[in-house]
Amino acid sequence: MIIFSIKKFRRALLAVVLAGGAAVGGAAPTGLQQLRYGNPGLAVDLAVGLWAWPMPMDYDGDGDLDLLVSCPDLPSNGTYLFENPGGGGAMPVFKPGVRLGKGHRNISVSRVGGRDRILIPGREFMDFRKKGFAKSVPMFPRENIHSNDVRNNQWSLLDYDGDDRIDLVVGVGDWTEYGWDNA
Repeated sequence: MIIFSIKKFRRALLAVVLAGGAAVGGAAPTGLQQLRYGNPGLAVDLAVGLWAWPMPMDYDGDGDLDLLVSCPDLPSNGTYLFENPGGGGAMPVFKPGVRLGKGHRNISVSRVGGRDRILIPGREFMDFRKKGFAKSVPMFPRENIHSNDVRNNQWSLLDYDGDDRIDLVVGVGDWTEYGWDNA
């Protein structure tokens, strides 16, 4: 078992976030290129709100990554599809967003067995491409597995331990120690 101090963990997490999981400005394993901060020639307006949850996936089955974004806040509440029409290489330009349904917080996509599965805490959206995001089915008895109320509660499916069986991994953000939400 590896134990990090909170300070070392924060530094490592910051490094991963700032690097975007790849070398800054370099091509990621998907072939896409990370946008540099402060690009004055960039014209972008996703218009999906402040607390948006991005989910890259090949939504339309044409072989390139589209962007599904869920926004739980107002006035932008919704889950939006930004289609990648192709031909953009490492810097695709997505079509304007199309609202597919209600927005959700703590939503994530997991790629399992060649198909995308979208989860929210304790639940899964089955056949979301046809049925949308209005109804989900329970996949666990509780939505919060932590002893405290949490800020973030993100569920993912993956083979965590390499045993060829799908595991449920839950990441929670417990800010109790900070007192942030007690103000």
